[in-house]
Amino acid sequence: MGNVLRDGFLNIWHNSPLMKALRDRDRPDYACKTCPYRYVCGGCRARAYAYFNDPLGPDPGCPLLKGSEIYVEPHLTM
Repeated sequence: MGNVLRDGFLNIWHNSPLMKALRDRDRPDYACKTCPYRYVCGGCRARAYAYFNDPLGPDPGCPLLKGSEIYVEPHLTM
């Protein structure tokens, strides 16, 4: 994405292709594009990246996907 110290936060926010892709929730390759909550939630992009190496991929912890092959039961520790 860039280096905030060198490139500046606003420059990265406005010009990074990845940041533009993450903000565009109507992209054809955005996993949550059909979800009615995509503008409110959008899924956890960090979890999608960690599990599938794709920040635009499906959120494996999304409760709306429970029962699908990509849902991962959350591990709660106290």
